Amino acid sequence: MKHIAKKAVPLVLIFCLMVFGVGPLAFAQEETDSDYEDYAPQTEQVFPRGPVSYFAKANVSDNGVISAATNVLSVQWNSTYSFWVIGLRNAYYYYLDYVTVVSTVGAGTTAKFRSATYDSVSGQLIVATWEEGYKVKKGFSFVVLK
Repeated sequence: MKHIAKKAVPLVLIFCLMVFGVGPLAFAQEETDSDYEDYAPQTEQVFPRGPVSYFAKANVSDNGVISAATNVLSVQWNSTYSFWVIGLRNAYYYYLDYVTVVSTVGAGTTAKFRSATYDSVSGQLIVATWEEGYKVKKGFSFVVLK
């Protein structure tokens, strides 16, 4: 009789775990959409209609020569702070009001890591070009989306 009781206790425990939904042996319940209704967004997402168009764009060489430009008034190198200052036509540029993409151009003679960052100061776009972690006067391209 003791031999049967020893086998019955683990079986009863397994049965209870399955019935009461405790542990990894619990019966799987089918999930329905109603299970997630509380997590559904309460408002619809609104996306802009039509194609997104660029507002300004340009290629700028190492010495500040502008090419393929649209809505760019001027590009000047600020030697005090080591960044480019770009004036845009018909815009008071503030970096949070536009989507801006800036990329470095030209590989140079050695394979060095280059990057570019941007910001805004006094309604103008500023671009800093970096090489191996230091600000440098290098060419870049940019596009500003509205």
